[in-house]
Amino acid sequence: MKFVLLFLRLTLFKAEVLKHLRQPQIIESDCVKQWRLMTPSSQNTKGRRERPVVFETSPSELHVTLVVDVERFESTYVSFNTRTYNGSIPAPTIKVCPGDRLVFHIYNQLDEGHENRTNVHVHGMHVSPEENHDNVLINIQPGKDRVYDYRIRQDHPPGTFWYHPHSRGIVNSQISGMMAGTLLVVDRPGNFPKELAKMDDLVMILQGICAEDCENEHDSIVNALRNEYTEVKREEMDAGFDVDLDIHGVSPLNDTSLLHVYVNGQYSPTLPMKVGEWKRLRWLNALANNVVELVAPSCEMHLLGRDGVYRDGEPKFRDVVILPPGGRADVALRCTTAGTFFVGSESNPSRNTLLGKVNSHRAPTQKIVHLLVEDDTSKEFEGWELPIKLPQLAPYMESRANYPSELVKAQNKYNYEFSIWFDESSSMKGKSGMSGMPGMAGMQYGVNRKRMSPHYVNHSMIIDELQEWQLSVRMYGKNCQGSQTLRTDSMTSCHKMNHPFHIHSTHFQIIKKTKGFDPDDLLYEIGEWRDTVPLYNSELTIRFTPRSHMVGNVLTHCHVSAHADQGMGQMVQVRES
Repeated sequence: MKFVLLFLRLTLFKAEVLKHLRQPQIIESDCVKQWRLMTPSSQNTKGRRERPVVFETSPSELHVTLVVDVERFESTYVSFNTRTYNGSIPAPTIKVCPGDRLVFHIYNQLDEGHENRTNVHVHGMHVSPEENHDNVLINIQPGKDRVYDYRIRQDHPPGTFWYHPHSRGIVNSQISGMMAGTLLVVDRPGNFPKELAKMDDLVMILQGICAEDCENEHDSIVNALRNEYTEVKREEMDAGFDVDLDIHGVSPLNDTSLLHVYVNGQYSPTLPMKVGEWKRLRWLNALANNVVELVAPSCEMHLLGRDGVYRDGEPKFRDVVILPPGGRADVALRCTTAGTFFVGSESNPSRNTLLGKVNSHRAPTQKIVHLLVEDDTSKEFEGWELPIKLPQLAPYMESRANYPSELVKAQNKYNYEFSIWFDESSSMKGKSGMSGMPGMAGMQYGVNRKRMSPHYVNHSMIIDELQEWQLSVRMYGKNCQGSQTLRTDSMTSCHKMNHPFHIHSTHFQIIKKTKGFDPDDLLYEIGEWRDTVPLYNSELTIRFTPRSHMVGNVLTHCHVSAHADQGMGQMVQVRES
C-alpha cells in the first residue's frame, strides 16, 4: 500500500512538472495598449522595419483594485492558507507607460489582528515617498482601505519593477507568504530594438516555500505567516494566523527542510521553445531572505539589464546570474539544440568564498523551469541575433562614474554601515533581539549601529546635488575588528553574511568595489545602475543624484526581510534647498 501511495505522489509531481509555465494576470494602461500596436513585432512577424515608428500618445490613468485577503495555496507538494492580493499567487502583472498615473485602491479584508495590517511598496520606481504615494510608514489596518497615487515621470526608465507589502515588523511574514506582483514600465516603441520586440516577454517571479525543520527559521512558511519570532510573547499576541499546512506530497528535493523555489506559483513547470528562438525572461527574486544563483547549463543566457535598467551597450553572456532578495535581471535565453533542458538555481560550493555557506541564505540547487526545445523546422528563428546596442538611459541618470571624488561636496559624502552587534542585556533577559534563530540571543541589527527609527533622519540631501556613499557591513564583538572579521558557520562567531542594500525612489550607480572582490563581476559591475545590491566582505562606493520626485523622507534598508523587520534600516531626507 505504501508503495502505491508513493507511486501516486510521484506521478502527481511529474504531472505538475509537465504543466506549461503560466503567466500572471495582466492589467495594463490604455497607453500600453496603444504602444503595443506600434512595436515592430506588431507590424511585421519578423520584427523588421525600415525607419522608427512615429507616434503620439497622451499619458493615461490606470486604476488597480487590490484586495488583501486569505486564500489557500495548492500544489502537489504542499498546501496552506496565506495572505494574497486578489486571491492569486503571484499577484497581477501591472503595465504602465512613462508619464502614466497609476492608482492603487487597496482593501484590507483580513481579520482583526496586529499581524494582519499591511501596505504596499513599488520597488525600484522613481516616485514620491511621501503622503499617499510610496509611503511605507503608513499601515492599512484590517477592515480599512487606502489609495496610493503614483505620478510616473515622463522620462522614467523602462524596465522590470515590482510591488510587495512593506509594513514594518511583518515584511518577512507577508513576503514569505508570497504576496508579490510585477510592475513593468514598458519601452517606447520608437526606441525599442526590433530584436527585443519580437521576443516572447515573460515574467518569472521566484518565491520560496520551506515546509519544516528549516535551517533558517525565518524561511519556515508556518513561522513566517504566524510571525512567530518577536520580542512580544505569544500569549500577549493575537491567536495567530491559521496556516493549516498540509504536506501531502513527496518533497521534490527529498528534503522538507530545504527552501523549494517556485516560479509564478508553480514548481518546475515546462517552457516550450524552438531551436534558435530568443525569449526575454524577466526574473524577479521575490524570496524574502535568499540569494538565487540562476544557471542554464545547456543554453545561453545574455544579461539585458538589472533592477529595471538596461546595460550600457550590448547584452552580456553569463554562465550564472546572481539575484539578491528584491533584485531583478532581464535575461535573453536561447537554446541551439533540440532536447529537454532546464534553468535552475545552483548553490555551488565554488562560490562559497563569495556568497557564504551552501544553502545558507542561498536558494538550494534545484530545477526551476524545464525547457522543452523543438527543432525550428520552419526556419523562423534562423539568423536571429541580439541587438548590438540596448536602449539608452534618461538624461537625468547620466553616468557619474568618472567624476572626480574631490569635487563631491563633503556634506554629500556618507558612510553607510550595516551593523550587527551583541546586546548582553537583551541576552541576559532571554530576549532574542527579534532574531528568532538558535544561538542568536541578543543579536541586534541596524545601520551605523542604530536600530531603525521611522522618526529619526540620519542624513539630509539637496535635490540635484551628487551624493557619494560608502556602503559596508560590520559585525561588532570580540575579535571582530577590521580585516579579522570572517564568515564562519557559527552564528555566534564573527561573520558577515548577505545584506542587500536597497534605497527607495531611486537607482544608484556602482563606482568602486574592494580590490580583488568579485573579480568576475558576478554581483555587480562598475558603472551599472542598481536599486538593490548584496553586501558581503567588501566595501562598495555608489553615487546618485536626488531628484525633485524624491523630496521627503526616503527609506534605506537591508532587503533580507527578516533583518529589515529587526531594525536594519535608516531614514534619509531629501530637501529642495
